[in-house]
Amino acid sequence: KYELTALTPEVKEDTPLTLDKFYSVASSEGNHVGSSWAVTITNLPTGAKIEALPGATISTIYVKDGKTHYVISGTNAQPSDIKSVFEKIQITPPENMNTGGDINGKLTMLATISSTNGAASHQGTTVPQDLTILPITDDMKITVEAAHTNEDEPTNLKITLSNTSDGTKA
Repeated sequence: KYELTALTPEVKEDTPLTLDKFYSVASSEGNHVGSSWAVTITNLPTGAKIEALPGATISTIYVKDGKTHYVISGTNAQPSDIKSVFEKIQITPPENMNTGGDINGKLTMLATISSTNGAASHQGTTVPQDLTILPITDDMKITVEAAHTNEDEPTNLKITLSNTSDGTKA
């Protein structure tokens, strides 16, 4: 029997984190020979990316009730073995999204672990995440415009700050 526990990582805009930063795994049994496990991740915000790095696989992807479900699975594993798989599953928040920014949002998800060992099965508790996404500083372009003026006379300046990620602020 495995269970997940939510962790509270610092999530930054456009920055990937691996699944082991979001969840830890514990087991109430010592013998995992003959067992299998599966973790289902769902309810990620639109535009979030989940991908397997070398050495891991997302075994199944399906849509149910309009939500995409990602399943990562394995066999005969201790919690530390599952953690090593989690270290190879990467989640990236939606591009340019941060909490309170122009593209406002949080990194949300639900995760559930299930396991079987022979005829016995266990469905772990569904564990939610609802994490603030911190903004990062994107490269900025500064434009200064001035009307033609004579030397030593006041003139109005227009300063515009912009970047391709967050738009323009005048």
